[in-house]
Amino acid sequence: MGFPRAGLGQAGDAGAAHDAPHAVAGTARAGRRPWVRFALPVLVLLLAPLAGFAQGPSPLPHPDLDISLGGEVYCEVVLPDGSVVVGGSFEAVNGTPRHNLAKIQPNGELDAAWSPTPDGNVYALAADAAGDVYAGGDFTHIGAVVRDYIAKLQGTGTGAVVADWNPSPNAGVYALAADPAGDLYAGGSFTSIGGVSRGYIAKLTGDGVVDTGWNPSADGGIGVMALNSSGDLFVGGAFNFIGGQVRVNLAKLDGTNGAADPEWSPQPDGYIYAMAVDANDDLYIGGIFTAVGGRMRSYLAKLQGTGSGAADSSWNPSPDDYVLDLLADANGDVYVGGYFSQIGGQMRAGIAKLSGGGVGAAYAGWVPSISGVIDALAINADGTALYVGGYLGEPGSLTHAWAALDASTGETGAGGTITVPGTVEAIAEQPDGGTIVGGRFSLANGVERHGLLRLEPDGTLDPAWNPSANDTVTALAVDASGDVYAGGAFFQVGGQARSYIAKLSGTGTGAVDVNWNPSANDWVYALALDSNGNVFAGGSFTAIGGLSRERIARLNGAGYGIADPDWDPGADGVVYSIAVDSSDNVYAGGGFSHIGGQARNFAAKLSNAGMGAVDPDWKPNADGSVQVLLPDDAGHVYAGGNFLYIGGKPRNHIARLSASGAGAADATWDPSADASVRALAMDAAGYLYAGGRFTHIGGQARNYLASLSVRGSGAAGPAWNPSADDIVNALGVSASGTIYAGGAFTKVGGQSRAGLAGFDGSDLIFASGFERP
Repeated sequence: MGFPRAGLGQAGDAGAAHDAPHAVAGTARAGRRPWVRFALPVLVLLLAPLAGFAQGPSPLPHPDLDISLGGEVYCEVVLPDGSVVVGGSFEAVNGTPRHNLAKIQPNGELDAAWSPTPDGNVYALAADAAGDVYAGGDFTHIGAVVRDYIAKLQGTGTGAVVADWNPSPNAGVYALAADPAGDLYAGGSFTSIGGVSRGYIAKLTGDGVVDTGWNPSADGGIGVMALNSSGDLFVGGAFNFIGGQVRVNLAKLDGTNGAADPEWSPQPDGYIYAMAVDANDDLYIGGIFTAVGGRMRSYLAKLQGTGSGAADSSWNPSPDDYVLDLLADANGDVYVGGYFSQIGGQMRAGIAKLSGGGVGAAYAGWVPSISGVIDALAINADGTALYVGGYLGEPGSLTHAWAALDASTGETGAGGTITVPGTVEAIAEQPDGGTIVGGRFSLANGVERHGLLRLEPDGTLDPAWNPSANDTVTALAVDASGDVYAGGAFFQVGGQARSYIAKLSGTGTGAVDVNWNPSANDWVYALALDSNGNVFAGGSFTAIGGLSRERIARLNGAGYGIADPDWDPGADGVVYSIAVDSSDNVYAGGGFSHIGGQARNFAAKLSNAGMGAVDPDWKPNADGSVQVLLPDDAGHVYAGGNFLYIGGKPRNHIARLSASGAGAADATWDPSADASVRALAMDAAGYLYAGGRFTHIGGQARNYLASLSVRGSGAAGPAWNPSADDIVNALGVSASGTIYAGGAFTKVGGQSRAGLAGFDGSDLIFASGFERP
């Protein structure tokens, strides 16, 4: 069923995505090539209006990779013709644009015409006898038609919105159930619908009018519902009162008057995410609970559909984690989807088929080749095909979100690759001209690349290098031999257990170093190397390399990657950025207020020797987090982040600090971004590039990406304006001088580029030499 677990107020149990700042700096040691520049006449410089240049440059032909991540299917419904409509959070199906809704034909092919295109996630689906489709979610438009949170769509053709059906609730719809009479029950977070006050649940007639006589009026959100053969409605959510009765999170309502059954009160001690009614009108429930119906039952239970709703005394499959959807078939069997890895006495990766009787044993031979987090289940009319949606694939692959299984054998049939745009979080350059890219993605031009990929020197995808991390990569560093250090949220890389940090071969397939395994206990956000091959790591960890280390550590770059026994500055907040200058001084930026036993707000300079003592003088004292630091070879440290004051001066999100003394901000250099700067890089000629959330920097309108002069006030390069359409998280400069940008954008430099693009960095105005550092 897949409703948003955080969308019902008190029922917000699901972990939110970790949205940490990103800080990937191109370093002063990166491979360099002097640019070929043209000396323009002074007259041209004087006459050329700086704001008059068109958007440019265009991105280079390569890379041009569709960086994408597996989308998620939250709900499914089977239509009378055997087609399956899937809803969720996605933007493409098998490479064809489909925004959050798609129709799969009985032969497993995507319906080429049906494309309603809601502008928000779809969490609930239902269908009527005529094959029309009801959709609920958090959208406000479908195509060009205004539809708030719920809509009725034609099940054929293009999936057009039914014009005269528009109840228009005032908040999200997360549960739908259509009865045989043509009425529709809707639940969610709304308090009005169809112009009538309704507390989180309503009954609509076939023409979309609210049934005035049916008003259970819950006091909290509704996330799941199911009808029995008598027309009674079981509902689950985050309520304490419904249908005139005290009922905690689970109730049975009369389908005619909306009253809660006065006896049926199982009283779960947690939340219900899934329901299924069997042929005997008993109810299976799944969710997050440990007791229900008078018995101890974890995550899954079978309840009597009548009487008090007592839990079945024998049926207890006891999964080891959340259940997110349930389906009971005509044969008395139960299909279960969720987060679990064990259920019914068997190991099962997110999906299982259980006996509906006895103890609820899992069928021993029913082991689909898919795995993952299963959010949605549906079955065809004759019970032969089971449709599965969610995050599907091998652990960590996140590439397939929909599949058809043989309901009897579990054999996998047709399936769909359902995707959303991925994001690039980190870029690092190799000495041979290759480029390593890390982030949150699972596909590159349809080729599986999980969190890591390598570009050849010409910008094309390396066909062999494929270490495959099972979660986001947020930090990269490359040593002199081209080997790669990666940090992030992963716990497996290249089929090897690696917690948050790993060392990979920079050639071949990107094999994991079999010995190097510092094994952090939490995210690694920053990596940097010194001239001796030591690896500095920053993040939110409190242990790494076999020792307790508070968010920052120095690791041996060889051997087992053990932490230096002496070097231990210890920060009291997360470290987002680490940079090492040409003298091997270490700079750290983040969200801390103390490091190395000293008060240092968000940035510090550390000794590379001994215990990593804090420089006693260097105190930029920022007033907000520092997300990226970049030392140059001229005694400066460039800083970007969320600050508005640093180095003793007002500086909006970007500053140039002295690398010595107190770390004072340059008195003149002040590009002043209007939002956070998250990435910085410098090319071989000393020109600076910035990426982030800004739309104005260096005195010019610049969307997320800009080149900046290192002279004067730090003006934006007037002819270098690729203008991305979304955030830039990472920057790098290749050995040949190509500027690589990575982030969440889908268009840059006037062309489509999904998350990754390369540019010629030359700027004809700066090329005159007047701005050369």
